Amino acid sequence: MANICTTEYIVEGELQELQDLYAKMHSLVDSSSKENSAAQQYVWLGRLISSLGGEPTDYYCPGEWCDLELDEQRGVLTFTVDSKWVELDQVRNFICERYPSLIFYYRAEEFAGGVFETNDVGGRYFASHRVVLQDEEGEWTVHDFRTAKEACRFVSDFCNREIDSVDKLKAEFGLYNVDASSRIYYIHYTQAD
Repeated sequence: MANICTTEYIVEGELQELQDLYAKMHSLVDSSSKENSAAQQYVWLGRLISSLGGEPTDYYCPGEWCDLELDEQRGVLTFTVDSKWVELDQVRNFICERYPSLIFYYRAEEFAGGVFETNDVGGRYFASHRVVLQDEEGEWTVHDFRTAKEACRFVSDFCNREIDSVDKLKAEFGLYNVDASSRIYYIHYTQAD
């Protein structure tokens, strides 16, 4: 696959529609698991489009989903999609046409192309500022923040030096402004159209 864009989805809506979409997706996971014994099941999005009555060739759908969960208590369906380059809005819009009550919140990341976006403007599920730290053993930890000010304060405390503006944070730790030895990365998610 080309540069992989990982998109996390959290879907709200009427419980009946969430359950129906979950059942359809889960049945595709089940049929896929019979064909493939991999521990983590990935299912091509074109199969979902077909199961919902669409024609995969009519949509840009070069991707697969995994990590499907329905939390009936919270009233949300969650899953992750790995696709080429961007969040697949044609697939998302197609699903919304079939299930009008559903609202999709997402965060998409494609590092090579610099795609960091979310449609969750209010931060209901996804924070718009992220600091990624790498320790000496190469392990990564991710810290999400609702505001740039919170991210600056965190990095200031971590580095033991003053980072008082998002411009300074971006200049020193922005994803493309660091050298190979850097262990801190700052990512700001832009609002998706």
